[in-house]
Amino acid sequence: MSQRALRVWSIVHRWTSLVCTAFMLLLCLTGLPLVFGHELDILTGDAIEAPALPASQANARASYDAVLRAALSEHPGHVPQYMIWEPDDPLLPVVVTAPKADTPPDDTLSTTVDARTAQPLGMPPGKGSLKFVLLKLHVDMFAGLFGKLFLGAMGVVFLAAIVSGIVVYLPFWRKVGLGRVRLKKKRRIVWLDWHNAIGMLTLGWALLVGATGSINTLADLMLEAWRNDQLAQMVAPYRDKPPVVVRASIDDAVKTAQRVAPEMIPSFVAFPGTRFASPHHYAVWMRGDGILTTRIMRPVLVDASTGALTDSRELPWYLKVLLGSQPLHFGDFGGMPLKIFWAAFDVLTIVVLGSGLYLWLTRHNPRKGKGTSAAWSTSRIPQINPQTIAAISDAATITTPAVRFLFSSVHSSTPVSDSRMMLPANVSMSSTQPTLRPTPLCRLVIIARKVFSVRFTDTKLLPTQYSAITLPPGDATITDHCSGCIVLLSPQPTGCAGSLRARPRLPSISSSFFSHAPMSRGDLKPSAGSGICICETCGSPVEMRSGGAR
Repeated sequence: MSQRALRVWSIVHRWTSLVCTAFMLLLCLTGLPLVFGHELDILTGDAIEAPALPASQANARASYDAVLRAALSEHPGHVPQYMIWEPDDPLLPVVVTAPKADTPPDDTLSTTVDARTAQPLGMPPGKGSLKFVLLKLHVDMFAGLFGKLFLGAMGVVFLAAIVSGIVVYLPFWRKVGLGRVRLKKKRRIVWLDWHNAIGMLTLGWALLVGATGSINTLADLMLEAWRNDQLAQMVAPYRDKPPVVVRASIDDAVKTAQRVAPEMIPSFVAFPGTRFASPHHYAVWMRGDGILTTRIMRPVLVDASTGALTDSRELPWYLKVLLGSQPLHFGDFGGMPLKIFWAAFDVLTIVVLGSGLYLWLTRHNPRKGKGTSAAWSTSRIPQINPQTIAAISDAATITTPAVRFLFSSVHSSTPVSDSRMMLPANVSMSSTQPTLRPTPLCRLVIIARKVFSVRFTDTKLLPTQYSAITLPPGDATITDHCSGCIVLLSPQPTGCAGSLRARPRLPSISSSFFSHAPMSRGDLKPSAGSGICICETCGSPVEMRSGGAR
């Protein structure tokens, strides 16, 4: 991949992450307790449990009509909207009632009824419960359809951030290895490595949950499309009929639906006039009985006045995708072990989001806690006269097995010791030009001057392919001190603009290297053939001179 392409992907990753991070943190923090929704109800005292009954009544079942009458007796003046059987609590059907059949969901009341005795057991957690608040924040942030669609858009941006992050991480992956964390480096680098490593660990889960979450935000629009298309076709013969006055038995409607789909079980009954039915029909929604088919449904329309079958069709593909994605998003199809797995990856995703936010906030202050970069580097790099020649061997052996460029910031005040190249070679010098003697293990790679014509940033690495010839010959030579700091020498280094953001316009590598060292904020014009570096291993300054100026 070219450097330009890598830079574009880096920009995409940075800005998509910044746009969605706050909302993804909200979704992860609210979604974590919702994974354990039933356990949360027990913890807060809102859970409704089926009472113990004598063995003779344990297998008893009241009629659906009796269950409905028991719920309506709790709320006089209400009409039924839905009767729901949760997969985890089939003995505790929930009956949703409201003043009118088309009352919005937020203004309805629910009653849990014992399916064995038809006794009301109370109301599930309502608007004031912790679970309700968490759910509303997670679903639409109390902003209705707009909130859902907005969170769906943030989910798409989150997916773009994940994909771009993979692309940006690939060069590091190929060079260093997948998931490597450099614990001995600076704190910011350690956090970057943890961000990358955990991000790769949670990659599949984050893509799955992010994609399914975005799909679920379109549920209202998909349902409306189904009502205007398939449901309208099924109830077209009833368009001009008067409203139903006397309704058929719920038990008869459910039995009719079971004959149509014998391999499925009832999920809920939508009463006439609600969003999931028509003014003249019960809509008995049957669901699959398997682990992954629990939410795959088929509506069966039953005439509310006669109890006879009107029509039943498979849902369109988009509703199948929606319903099929829900178990994958909620993680509720594998019992407690899967819930724990979902929660663990939720926490890891929070770490990835938080570390990414930390890396962005500290981008201009990579050594927070140690003072400014200039102050820190001043204490490490004394002001030494470049004319002085330090005693050092004319040749050094660098045995690093691979070429690595760890140049952390060409355009910032990063100390030279933190910006180094490891090149395997024996290097000696003469008064005119360097003499290169490759080692048996590998050959020396000379970095061409054209490399420094590119503008670099903190997150951009140099290309891995370098020119093996310098232009002009003898443009620079490389040596080593204490196997730590690489000293770059140039026969004729020149100065560059003092701006920290300026593009290097230099004829030599060492000029680019030294002119951005924090020893001088203005133009730096070292003497011909000289250079200064500090050894990362021993901390001592190193000065070299290659000979007379060319």
